[in-house]
Amino acid sequence: MRQSFVKLAYKSAEDEANARKESLDEQMNAYDKYVSNGEEDLQVLLDNANNFADEMNNVIGMKDTELYDWLKQNVSEYAKSVNEAQQQILQGWTDTYKQMMGWTDTYWDKVDEILASRESFLAYMMESQDYINASDIGKEAMAYEWGKEYDDWVNSLLTGAFWEHYDEFFNIGTNGSTSGSGSK
Repeated sequence: MRQSFVKLAYKSAEDEANARKESLDEQMNAYDKYVSNGEEDLQVLLDNANNFADEMNNVIGMKDTELYDWLKQNVSEYAKSVNEAQQQILQGWTDTYKQMMGWTDTYWDKVDEILASRESFLAYMMESQDYINASDIGKEAMAYEWGKEYDDWVNSLLTGAFWEHYDEFFNIGTNGSTSGSGSK
């Protein structure tokens, strides 16, 4: 059972990490697209240098009040553009966060579903390749051990007692070994 909890924990952690990676990749692609669009806009402006030169000549020839109004208008448009870009990036991050939390919730819903009853736990464990490949006597022994460990876990929850496999479960992966005594 300890190994199955660990496998479940590692699998869910790996799934969550992959989901976060995909989400970050999507954000980076969206940002690259945003940068690319800005570069395209700049390229259009540079490709049409005559219009740019005409606009610059018009700006240079403006009176002070006209120049001030022109600057005020363009600064406002630039600020609006930057604000819209910030909002898009913030929305992307917010969506990613919500997706990650959804995946985490989904994971815990699955764990709750598996641990809801002894029968659902045993049914889940019996889907493992170790169980499927075991002899009939091995299957019987595995089911007995899993049932016993499930009962011990439920009893520890009900009584508030220390579950004797708790330290094994939480120490796995910290130093590559387990340190609990356990009862087998």
